[in-house]
Amino acid sequence: MKQNIKQIGLACLTALVGVASFATITFADANTTDNTDLPSTLETVVETPIVVNNITTEETRRRKTFLTGSGSETLTDTSSITELEISFKQGSVNVRRTTEKEISLDWNLNPQFSLEKKWKNGKLELELDDVANTLKTTNAGDLIIYIPESMTFRSVKFETGLGTSVIEHISAYEADFEAKSGDLTIHSFQVDSVSLETKYGKINASGVANRVETDADYGTINLNLAGNAEEYKREFKADSGTLIVDSQTYSNLRKKIKLAGSSAKKLTAEVETGSINIQFSGTN
Repeated sequence: MKQNIKQIGLACLTALVGVASFATITFADANTTDNTDLPSTLETVVETPIVVNNITTEETRRRKTFLTGSGSETLTDTSSITELEISFKQGSVNVRRTTEKEISLDWNLNPQFSLEKKWKNGKLELELDDVANTLKTTNAGDLIIYIPESMTFRSVKFETGLGTSVIEHISAYEADFEAKSGDLTIHSFQVDSVSLETKYGKINASGVANRVETDADYGTINLNLAGNAEEYKREFKADSGTLIVDSQTYSNLRKKIKLAGSSAKKLTAEVETGSINIQFSGTN
């Protein structure tokens, strides 16, 4: 019995020595990696096969890229992108239409920041990363996104902050715009549903939409919609701030106001101490 115990102990010790030797070799190899001359664009690729209806699609990789410094990039095969999500809260974002067939990017970032780019399953995400996580009031730099004129998204979401951001035109089924601070201008959006929200910033927007939500805490929203006010079912709430809809002013409302409309279109507006001004062009 004692002999068996000794043999078992010896076997375990031998296995541990083997594992330790393997770990040591692996660790030594890792330390020999040459990290000099890293490019401004760092890319990691993770294998993630996607199975739909028991069929593995051609898209088997999830790409995550960190953009730093200054540069430009043209994305390939962007016709498959149906969702776009941009979070750039400490700088200026400009979205421009292009006659080219692919989405392209230009960026100029301060050294403390990087831009994380993720692209998977038809969704493109760009998110500003504060490396030190302590630079909430520092301007990160500029980002320009060129979108093909023919491209229409299923959904888009923009979050902006410090600086002045301009979106020339956006076409989507659903759009969500949020300006934490700073100025955001949206020229001629064409969507089914749109949400405009600001905390301390200012949003100037115009376009076509069937469902509209606006919310201003301390900031300002100026919106020009195609069509007529009477087409929309309207729901308003205004605390100490000011709400103007089709030249009618509302303020210090004790409860929500609901007005009927002539179609299925819907408009909601909520303001606390800020201001919202919604006017109509009379044409669709």
